Amino acid sequence: MAGSSRQPAEPRSLRRAGPGWALVWVVLLAVGCGESAPPTYPASGTVTFNGDPVEDGTITFLPVQGTHGSNITAAITQGAYATPQDAGLAVGSYRVEIDGFRKTGRQVRDLASPDRRLAEPPLIEERVMYLPPKFNTQSELKVDVGGAADIVKLDFPLRD
Repeated sequence: MAGSSRQPAEPRSLRRAGPGWALVWVVLLAVGCGESAPPTYPASGTVTFNGDPVEDGTITFLPVQGTHGSNITAAITQGAYATPQDAGLAVGSYRVEIDGFRKTGRQVRDLASPDRRLAEPPLIEERVMYLPPKFNTQSELKVDVGGAADIVKLDFPLRD
């Protein structure tokens, strides 16, 4: 076969992979070009009830319809809170739920502890919720977050 102008055949695996690889690249490009998350802003402030700081509790910001983002919860300690560094509020409107707890002075079994399956789970100091439902489960508290601030300052002076 000297002088033959015939090209050597491509390996079969390359001929079959060609269109498949093109599809993989199209999918990867489409995923990489998705919408980026909206910018978020750290929030902080104070929470008082009838003029006294809420010493122990949580504050949760729940985005209302049309606001992009997820629920953000922060601990309230000695009347102050700050959202976690890696979780802030996106521009939009939020429903706010605030839970406040007081210690009763009683010791109770910690049924939420990893050791709850023990015959006698560990003892902890009992805490009870003291804020009315209108600030948590039935909350009508709302806030709007604009995009101009680097840090959102939101105070909640709650009254009975």
